[in-house]
Amino acid sequence: LENALAIPATTVDVLVLTNTGLKAFPKEIEKFTNIKELWLGHNEIAALPASIWKLTLLKKIDLSHNKLTQLPKEMGQIKNLKVLNLSNNNFAQKEQERIKAQLTGVEVGF
Repeated sequence: LENALAIPATTVDVLVLTNTGLKAFPKEIEKFTNIKELWLGHNEIAALPASIWKLTLLKKIDLSHNKLTQLPKEMGQIKNLKVLNLSNNNFAQKEQERIKAQLTGVEVGF
């Protein structure tokens, strides 16, 4: 994982860290300001920092099969976001409704 995150951040459009055993969101991802797709599925991530939503060029985020129960309210700042996969997490119905209401125009899957 350290080697994968050591590449020059500005040259990366797609970052795939699926099924890598992550227990937390790697802070190093924040330097990848040009990424358009972020794949973090099949890990054990329980929380996301508000700063993830500063990756404003993201179009697709896969957070499926993690341990998430909520997302930061700052998520609405990603204006280019088109697809958000949140399937197989632990979101309560009320949180699912909040996310869908905040991300109109985004295909959100639970």
